[in-house]
Amino acid sequence: MDGLVLAGGVAEPGLQQRGMARVPTLLAGGETLAAKACRCLAEAGCETVYLLAPEDVPLPELPQARRAAYGTDLLADVTACVKGMQSVGLLVCTGDMPLLTPEAVRELVDFVTRTGAQVVYPVVDKTVMEARGLGEGRTYKKVAGHNYTGGNLFYIDRQWLVAQETLLRGLFEQRKDPMALARFFGAGFVFKVVAGSLTLPYAEEYLSKRLGAQIRVLVTEHAEIAADLDKAADLQTFAGALDPGQLA
Repeated sequence: MDGLVLAGGVAEPGLQQRGMARVPTLLAGGETLAAKACRCLAEAGCETVYLLAPEDVPLPELPQARRAAYGTDLLADVTACVKGMQSVGLLVCTGDMPLLTPEAVRELVDFVTRTGAQVVYPVVDKTVMEARGLGEGRTYKKVAGHNYTGGNLFYIDRQWLVAQETLLRGLFEQRKDPMALARFFGAGFVFKVVAGSLTLPYAEEYLSKRLGAQIRVLVTEHAEIAADLDKAADLQTFAGALDPGQLA
């Protein structure tokens, strides 16, 4: 299994005003958030961890770390990197999670091993997020009486990803077009999502058939995988995790 850390995004204006160009270069415990993500993936068993980021995001000093070619098209960059890998499975995460732990990643790896799923997307219940003091500023979807937020870490079968490149590019380009997404996923499925009547087993079965892969959802207690730092308001939430003196 290989890992891929996405760490090329530019910080939003509020963070830039505080002197931060890219969130993954923030320091937590003496290492950048990008390096922390790479280390967590490596400690969870990834043989090689690719960092997809420009040169101003330092490559961590890990034997497993490699820099992936970085351009202006995220999906093209990811696809090019994945095509050069040899492993069957791929763990993908963002480089903006100050609280990420190897244990959280290992839980996902163990789940993949037990289920044999080709795509696994972790979610966290709102009550779990709130219990950790991480509930503010998250987007939640109601599913079977629970409010879930999605994680910034997921598993995907590499060969399936390469084979579905055209399909995934279409979905990526249409991700902000509700009508286009409704046509693809079907009005019934979209209605269930909007109405909050969706259940996880139904979503897994429906999406598995629609996308031609065994898709599973992992409900996890590891709130840290859904706790990303993407705006200035998040700085207070992560004040205890970030090294002091970095921001204006």
